[in-house]
Amino acid sequence: MSLRWPSLVCKEYEHWENERQCLNARFLNSSLDLEGDSRFIEDRPPCFFAGRLGESKIMLLSLNPGFKGKRNLVEYRIFKERGWEETYLTFFDWFEKEGLSSPYYSRFAVFLSGYLGLDSFPVERRNRFRLLGENLVNIDLIPYHSVSFTIKVSRMTGMLEGYVENLKELVGLAKLEAIFMNGAVFKDLLPSLGVVIDRYESLTVNKKQGRKLKVGLGHMHAGNNSIPAVWITNFLTGRTLAATNEGLFWAGKEIAGKMLEYRSERDTGDSPYVSEKRNDLKRTQ
Repeated sequence: MSLRWPSLVCKEYEHWENERQCLNARFLNSSLDLEGDSRFIEDRPPCFFAGRLGESKIMLLSLNPGFKGKRNLVEYRIFKERGWEETYLTFFDWFEKEGLSSPYYSRFAVFLSGYLGLDSFPVERRNRFRLLGENLVNIDLIPYHSVSFTIKVSRMTGMLEGYVENLKELVGLAKLEAIFMNGAVFKDLLPSLGVVIDRYESLTVNKKQGRKLKVGLGHMHAGNNSIPAVWITNFLTGRTLAATNEGLFWAGKEIAGKMLEYRSERDTGDSPYVSEKRNDLKRTQ
């Protein structure tokens, strides 16, 4: 399957083929004074997405791809064998076959299984990645890998305009039922992404420790479409939240129910947001 890729994606990979360097990683490292594990890795291929972009119904938005030694060595090998398009469209397939691990993706699969209405979450790693391969595409705003990244996005919003537009173009290539944004990092990016959050919900993800997950329910404007959107204000798969697998699974189920309720309210006009918009429309007529 070949898609009509955004110009920035094409430009980035053309630059990589010629220079074996990421297009803007060095500029961002220098401009933001990034050091150590926070630096963007300049000599590894950029990764804009992971998963079947044109087919997946669920999208997860992340800030940038992480970097782990063994896992990224395999990724680079497959990248050189297959090229960037096939490598990242089939990401979860070879991730499963190579026996690789990722707590980030593994735990999101538990959450997603609840959201999708499964009776239980997959226990074996390979089944979790199979679930992701069939349903999820992960889009990274910044395509450059890093071991960690702690800088506040508010410090770099002016540098991200091109990447924000690129992300919106990638969203436009998909046929989505829902978009999830993971982490407080997206707070400063919601308006530029066309995301409107109408209400917030709090869900228990660790009963023993009383840990709660706070999510914002809304929608994302993408061209002529309005896509249901969920902003997870905590980092869903992070250690700080300390969510159990059971907590993640049932949180997914609860969010699915609340999104159905929210969409019904918007369709009928019972939502305060929709009522306000309709009143604005009447005033302009």
